[in-house]
Amino acid sequence: MAKDGSAPKRKRGAPRKATRGQVLDIATRLINRRGVVATLLADVAREIGVTRMAMYQHVADREDLVFQCYVQSCDRLDDEVAQAASTAGGAIEQIRVMLRRLLGPEAPALCAIVEPGLLPEDKRREVERRFDAVIARIVALLDAGHRDGIVRACDFEIVARALINTLFWAPLAMLWNRRRLEITGPSMLQSAECLFFDGWASDRSAAVEYRPLDIETLTSPVADAFDRAAVGDAKRERILAAASRLFNSKGIDSTTLEDIAAAIGATPRTLYHNVGDKETLVAECYFRMMRMGIHLQSAAFDQPGPKLPGYIAFQKAWALTQMRADLSPLMPLAGFEMLSAQHQARFYGYADELTVLTLAHVQQGVVDGSMRPIGTFATALQAGVLGWLARASYTDAAQQEHVAREIAMLLAVGIRAIEREPANAVHF
Repeated sequence: MAKDGSAPKRKRGAPRKATRGQVLDIATRLINRRGVVATLLADVAREIGVTRMAMYQHVADREDLVFQCYVQSCDRLDDEVAQAASTAGGAIEQIRVMLRRLLGPEAPALCAIVEPGLLPEDKRREVERRFDAVIARIVALLDAGHRDGIVRACDFEIVARALINTLFWAPLAMLWNRRRLEITGPSMLQSAECLFFDGWASDRSAAVEYRPLDIETLTSPVADAFDRAAVGDAKRERILAAASRLFNSKGIDSTTLEDIAAAIGATPRTLYHNVGDKETLVAECYFRMMRMGIHLQSAAFDQPGPKLPGYIAFQKAWALTQMRADLSPLMPLAGFEMLSAQHQARFYGYADELTVLTLAHVQQGVVDGSMRPIGTFATALQAGVLGWLARASYTDAAQQEHVAREIAMLLAVGIRAIEREPANAVHF
């Protein structure tokens, strides 16, 4: 303290100090927006107002920075879920508390864990161990709720992973979709509660039958080997499918053009010739994902009758599409700002088209009485409910069918116990 009792003043030119919490929170925000490779230690230091050398008090290098951000996210999730689990009132109230703590205005920053390939195996396994511990906590909470009769019978692990991925996705949803969602309706938190507890269905106890969508229409077979345009499109599709699959599993920054070329038995020059450089390749993978979504949503919207069955058909088909290795759309999470302004504008064009189509589907479902008005923010959250499937390892067809059914059920009726639940609440 100074003699007059005031705090000592920092000498002019003396470097400021950064706390570890500041470093990780700023890094988390930058990684979520730019991706890992585009986030440098110097960028984090500049945001805080310290020198790059000051960063080394807390992190050894960028790899260590990413590892610490991932670990902090897992630890924050674990702390918040543990706090929620200690709340009285049963599983539904505990999940409500969890959502409010992690989606509310005071929610801690979470770093999207999308670049595991950048970490050495020991650190990657440590992040996975901590993340799986969070999933186990939520599974235990749901299981207890089922035994208490307040949570319906479902695959608790799938629900837990859908919940957690939605928490990672929610803060980024508006970055990927600039369309202005309703301001006067339910908030994102309120929509999340409605979606996860009771789903879209107006009558949760009624059986719903629908016509499954044909996802084979998303493939690009070559009918005429002498049609040069068709052959070129098929080559391009194969490249984008392989790239999307690797980007989903390893991370965009962790995947090189050489990795993609090796996966299809080609050379990087083939990729450049058919698609372009890596930034263009990433953008084209996102555009491909949006075209797939628009195609399936359009087919679901065109089904006659009440709109809930078609909506469930879309969600199940979209879940299956993400788990199919030959389709594997690139699902967005971190790194939107790595796209050029031109590619961002094109992505927003697709996003606007899909949003308009989705909102029209929901609004007609509300009008015909088959769907509840739970807010348009719920449509933005659905990408989080399904987005983790493209990074999962469900390779068996029967397992994929089970997972897709569970996702469709979650979105249709939520997790709350149903008093008169029929054996086939959703018919497949």
